Amino acid sequence: MSEPTIAFVLVTYQHENFVTDAVRSALAQEGPPLDILISDDASPDGTWAAIEKAVAGYSGPHRLRLNRNPENMGMNHYNRVLELIDNDIIVIAHGDDVALPNRALRLVETLQREKVSLVTSDAYVTDAARARSGLMVGDIPSGRFVMEKLLADGWQRNMLGATMAWRRDVLDVFGGLDRLILPAGYDLPMVFRATLLDGAYYLAEPLLEWRRHDRNLSEQLLDRGADQLIEIEGAAAHAVTVLMAMLEDLAKLRMADSERRDFAEIRAHLLRSMMKHLRNWIRRRNRLFVRGMRATWLDKETWLERRPAGSRRIKARKPNPS
Repeated sequence: MSEPTIAFVLVTYQHENFVTDAVRSALAQEGPPLDILISDDASPDGTWAAIEKAVAGYSGPHRLRLNRNPENMGMNHYNRVLELIDNDIIVIAHGDDVALPNRALRLVETLQREKVSLVTSDAYVTDAARARSGLMVGDIPSGRFVMEKLLADGWQRNMLGATMAWRRDVLDVFGGLDRLILPAGYDLPMVFRATLLDGAYYLAEPLLEWRRHDRNLSEQLLDRGADQLIEIEGAAAHAVTVLMAMLEDLAKLRMADSERRDFAEIRAHLLRSMMKHLRNWIRRRNRLFVRGMRATWLDKETWLERRPAGSRRIKARKPNPS
């Protein structure tokens, strides 16, 4: 059996201030030569110029290719990436993070050893200047994700999308990603997809510097302002969106594999979770209405400008001295 081909895919969007470090860390990956694709999603800032400058004169062992989308594709950017590569395994990277030199090597080794469809890892949490404050996870041992626990607990720190590597069937089998079904936040749905296939595994090693800043996608999903009720309402609405995407994926796989016996049980569990989050969302939304508040939509730039300076973020876990 031939060795699988590996792509290291760096996706960027408005990462002008961070992408140089991300590109350098991609080019510095250890182990067998990789097919490195740096793909920018029509950034309106100086991201593309920074990429071109960072790769100028590269002559290392890896194959390097660049792509710049003519218009912003959002989550559908991952479908475009799949069109541009023919590799068996995809190590995903984001333009504001920094991969440790052994990141691709360790993820691929784990993927092959455990015979799973997807691997995640721990990560160092850093500020915009790359000062480390602790670990994203820190207290969960390596091991497989279990479907029952996945459905009961929802998103957990050990399924950060920025840390993932997956076999291409995690996208192929389900027809890629649809931004109208899942506009943001693919972490939990990707782990769910992999668990439906050959399984997903968490590797308790920090292989990435996950940079925390005001333009993180995770920061833009929720209005982390002074009113906690607004944030809880937004989180419940996002949870419903994610569960709907997972139901859509389950339906696609059921059509392709009608012999499986556990589809009905998984679907019932997803529907129960959706009803719980719907009730939670409606209660919070109605309380805001009773207060006299009304929902309004703002463009991203206006929202970022109005955002309170003291908004709350994911806190890193301090490493255990033992």
